[in-house]
Amino acid sequence: MRRFTAIFLFVLTACTTPPQVKELSTAQIAYFNTAIEAVRAQSDALLIAAERIKRDAETRIKARTVSSRLDVRDALSPPQEQGRLDPTVVNDLLKGLESAKENEQQNIAKLQATIDEIKVKTGELNSYIAKMKDVQIALDAFLQSEDAGESVVQNILKHPNVGYLLESVSDTLPRLSDTTETLKRLLDDLPSA
Repeated sequence: MRRFTAIFLFVLTACTTPPQVKELSTAQIAYFNTAIEAVRAQSDALLIAAERIKRDAETRIKARTVSSRLDVRDALSPPQEQGRLDPTVVNDLLKGLESAKENEQQNIAKLQATIDEIKVKTGELNSYIAKMKDVQIALDAFLQSEDAGESVVQNILKHPNVGYLLESVSDTLPRLSDTTETLKRLLDDLPSA
């Protein structure tokens, strides 16, 4: 019996989580809180910069349209000695003006779509880091005990069990890579200032 008690105490001691691991887990949660704030600040700065780029691009696009209108006006206002313009020339000028206006609207709509997608993708990044914090909270609770872990997963994180949390993280990881690549592409596609 004494031998069994010694083995049981050894196994129990071996299964106990060292206090440093628990401290590290708690520190990891604080890290995620800081990382969430950093990512949020970066996202805000990114959106502000993207909006500025969009605004500058819209200004350039509209300036080109105004320039086209002025060119058409000048072409339609020949000096008196030249007389009337050929109706074909007038028609071509008006079609060009209409085309410039359509291009302006399409380019502005494309810029807005890019900004909207950047907003969605930065939101996905924020969600991902928040999910990683949830995982760390669950791990921290499981370091205390299995019951504490299950309680945190169910009552605080609102998942039926830890398997569901694992599944949601597994589903998120491939999307994170796609989100990162899409965000890089969107930023590359923005017109330079």
